[in-house]
Amino acid sequence: MSVKVTIPNGSSEYLTFGSANTPDAAKIGGYDDGSSAGHMEFYTTTGGTSTERMRIDSNGNVGIGTSSPSTYSGKLVSTGQICAAGDNNAFTIYNTAAGRYGYWQGTSGAMTFAAESSRSEEHTSELQ
Repeated sequence: MSVKVTIPNGSSEYLTFGSANTPDAAKIGGYDDGSSAGHMEFYTTTGGTSTERMRIDSNGNVGIGTSSPSTYSGKLVSTGQICAAGDNNAFTIYNTAAGRYGYWQGTSGAMTFAAESSRSEEHTSELQ
């Protein structure tokens, strides 16, 4: 099934999820920025108040807890804590332009950083 919602220039439309108790429990919005661009907004409701929790802007930047992800340098922006769970190298930071990376090595509890794209030049320091 395909659903298309037409949005007038410079305005928004929402797909709303709810029940009799919470009519606007969650919603997903599409917004036409008026210049052949748009963004998506994701809302949840607490205590009767609907709040934007995440946004994907027209450049593909994702903001969690911010409605302006392009204000920051990065594709994923969070204004709160980030938790990455997984085995071994659960969290990896990589700078493609500089060829540098860092990762959390879950098996040893060490935070490892490398100055080059090759892991042969790793510098490891333990975090207590």
